Amino acid sequence: MREARRLALQQDVAAEAAEIWNKARPASPDHPYLAAKGMAGDGLRETGWALLVPMRGPNGQLWNLQRIGADGGKRFMKGGQVAGLLWQYGDMTDAAGSVLVIGEGVATMAAVHAATGLPVVAAFSANNLGTIAKAMATRHPTCRLIMAADMDPNKTGQRAAREAAALVGAGIACPPQPPGWPDGKGWDFADAWPLNGGADAIRCALKPLIEFKGGEQP
Repeated sequence: MREARRLALQQDVAAEAAEIWNKARPASPDHPYLAAKGMAGDGLRETGWALLVPMRGPNGQLWNLQRIGADGGKRFMKGGQVAGLLWQYGDMTDAAGSVLVIGEGVATMAAVHAATGLPVVAAFSANNLGTIAKAMATRHPTCRLIMAADMDPNKTGQRAAREAAALVGAGIACPPQPPGWPDGKGWDFADAWPLNGGADAIRCALKPLIEFKGGEQP
């Protein structure tokens, strides 16, 4: 009975999410969060104070929304499904040799896409990374996968990327550390993107994996 109530609530939240999403306007790059990250807001919408990120299943079904405030605070719709959901952006093909990059946060993966033009997937959290990697490997079996690691002081992001990569035979790309970055503070690809030369640094970090031709992944 409890499981039935949980699933019913998730369905209700999904319906509410679809209604909010359909009524929302395209995200403006002037939203404070996007402006701070240097993001264009492609694939996102906004309503009122909130930037909206669609959280979909691997089949594309919308189940939840991540709301991001002007201060960068993030929250999901209460009672909605979170595990196994993703945000995907870019031209996704199954042509042999195509590349898909998977990471944690939306800003992180938007930076990777902006710098490389590659399709990207955000898993929303380190805990979800392995689940999403397996789902993408199953759904796009001819794609080569790259895990974009977050560099966390406690190694959570690095460990999650390694474990997810091991599950699907993916390569791992680590973001360049911005010059003068404070000791003890983590960073990701989104932190490199707004800097002078940030796009080039991101491309350099991914280049060996993008150009990989066979054998053991770098």
